[in-house]
Amino acid sequence: MDQKLEHKKEIVVLSLKELEEKIVEILRSHIGQDNYITKKDIFYKIFGNPKNYTDIELWKIWFRMFPKAFNWLRRTTHCFIVNKRIEEFKFGYYIPKSREDIVPYDTMLKTNIKKMNYMRGRAEKAVAEKWYLEFKP
Repeated sequence: MDQKLEHKKEIVVLSLKELEEKIVEILRSHIGQDNYITKKDIFYKIFGNPKNYTDIELWKIWFRMFPKAFNWLRRTTHCFIVNKRIEEFKFGYYIPKSREDIVPYDTMLKTNIKKMNYMRGRAEKAVAEKWYLEFKP
């Protein structure tokens, strides 16, 4: 038998629904902001350690799907996930159990609303000042 075929790697493929179910199961053990889990640790629990370039590339794809899964769970289930900045590029994820637990999420929403209002103002300004004239052929 060909050596290459003997070492074929099994690739874990999950639907978004299966990913959500696994996230919910993991988060059952992470109630309250003092009991957070990082996205990286969630990944390890679902997919294990990346062992090669292919694993890392699959991780990148799933990493982009996580926010969609988290948002879907927030909107459609009782698994409301809060993320809180732990370090500059590291966030902890947990299910809130107190009003204090939702403060980081509330702060993030308020910041996003400010950014959206700023962009709405720029859109209005673009129309009022006829910025489109700069792009006429």
